[in-house]
Amino acid sequence: MNDTAKVALTIVGTMVLLIADLLLLIYTDMSISLFWVIIVIAIVLPLFPLVFVRGSSAELNLLSMKVKAPFVNLDIAYSDIQSLELRTKFSPGVRIWGYGLIHKGSGHFDNREFGTYTFSGDTRIPAFIVVKYTGNNVLVFNTVDEERTRAIYESLKNSSGKSGSEVYEGPALPKSHRSVYVGIAAVGIIAVVAIVIFAVFGMGHVNASLENDHLHVDAVMVNENIAYTDITDVELRENMDYGSRVAGLGGSDYLSGKFKNSEFGTYRLAVHKNVSECILVKYSGGVLVFNLGSNAETELFRADLSARL
Repeated sequence: MNDTAKVALTIVGTMVLLIADLLLLIYTDMSISLFWVIIVIAIVLPLFPLVFVRGSSAELNLLSMKVKAPFVNLDIAYSDIQSLELRTKFSPGVRIWGYGLIHKGSGHFDNREFGTYTFSGDTRIPAFIVVKYTGNNVLVFNTVDEERTRAIYESLKNSSGKSGSEVYEGPALPKSHRSVYVGIAAVGIIAVVAIVIFAVFGMGHVNASLENDHLHVDAVMVNENIAYTDITDVELRENMDYGSRVAGLGGSDYLSGKFKNSEFGTYRLAVHKNVSECILVKYSGGVLVFNLGSNAETELFRADLSARL
């Protein structure tokens, strides 16, 4: 399997793992700690193939040059090459599309000299082949080491008929401020994602009201409207065993959704975790357990509900 396929496969695997992790959290009783472990694994997974990427592969054929790397697959005819240059220093600029580690990278990049161009190489190797070809296109690359890169450059000059030029110890291009902006944007995106996740799984709500003819309870993944005529029993419980989550929210302050315990099997739950008392409602459609923001509020609501039956 080539480098591009490895990178693409791990990206797909990461997306599948993240989606599966979220679905498992919602529809099973998976713990929050396991959810975060899988998140970390999914984030780290794409790094493994990038660490072992072999770099650019360059092949000179009878009529063209082929360069392959992750996100790079070019076949440039010698007749399309307009100029060749060998440099000992090069600043790739900002990655637009592709992969990049501290020193390695490949794909579509952007810098001040070329604008958007194709780069594939290792900045620690003091040899970079710059190929300008038809359509105002630019390819900058090197291979596994300086010796191999220089050998390809000489062979490419002979095959293409271009004289080429060599630039020794030229100053690196000034670093584009875009890299700073991209870094800030990346940090911002990560922060927003973290905030959203904490907002979804760390927060919640429980609202209950007594309407003219029915009880209404609203929470995350709970929206129950139970007619008073359907209720068979109302009970006040303290320190109830809520069991395990089947589907719903298991945050730091609230539990809501579909739960399961040994007493009722599967039932609906919507409670504040810091309130010890709860109201147990048995009705024709099953069992609903909920409470309000304090034990006093819960007791008063239970009395009002019982009075309507």
